This record gives sequence, C-alpha cells and structure tokens, in this order.
Amino acid sequence: APEADASRVRLATPKDEAELVDMAEMVHAEIGIYPLNLDKVRAELNAAVNQQGSIIGVVGQDDRLEGSIWLLGIQDWYTDQWAFCERWTFVRPEFRHSTNTKDLLAWAKECSTRASVPLLLGLLTNNRTEAVA
Repeated sequence: APEADASRVRLATPKDEAELVDMAEMVHAEIGIYPLNLDKVRAELNAAVNQQGSIIGVVGQDDRLEGSIWLLGIQDWYTDQWAFCERWTFVRPEFRHSTNTKDLLAWAKECSTRASVPLLLGLLTNNRTEAVA
C-alpha cells in the first residue's frame, strides 16, 4: 500500500469556503445526527479558514477539493492542556480509493507534533453494524 504523504495536504483558506460548505453538506448527509443549520456551518467554516479556533487541511485541486480534515483546538473541562480534536475527516466518495484519507491523517499528526499538543481522533457513524461473537 502507498505511504501517506502529508505534503499533499494544504491549509484551507477563505477561497476554499464554498467547497467546504458543499463538503459539510455531504458529511451531514452521511453521518449527521441532528438537523443541519447551514448558517452555523458557514460561520464555523469561516472561522476555521481564518484559523480562529480551528484549522482545516484540504487535498485536491483549488476548485475541486477531494477531501478535508477539520481540527478544533480544545481544552477539556478539567485542564489547561490544549489538544486538536477532529471535527471531521472526509473524502468525497469518488476519491475514496486514493491515499487521501492517509494523507489527511498524516497532516493532522504533523500539525499535532508541531504544536506539541495531543491529537484526538474518533469514528462517528449512523450505520449500525452487527455484533460478531
């Protein structure tokens, strides 16, 4: 299997905002639990592309993003320690047979290392799976 290449990922900028809103709608369609509030999505993404409290890494062409990872800077309720918490890692369905997911995760790990903060990743799905004994 090909190795991850974090250098394929760049920091999102305001010019990516429209593509990211489209991507947010796709993320919500796949894993959304609560109703979608596009005004809130746009406000949160605007803060992220301006590096205000969170950052987004993107892969693909400027006018056609293939995937992204959104990292939120957080402090848990009991500590002053900062961490990056993954809001989403998403690759458009037509690009899921690429190394994009590996590359996005490698970029997140590099960000965590450079900032000297833990990286919190999780899996959220609304698909039920059968338990295997």
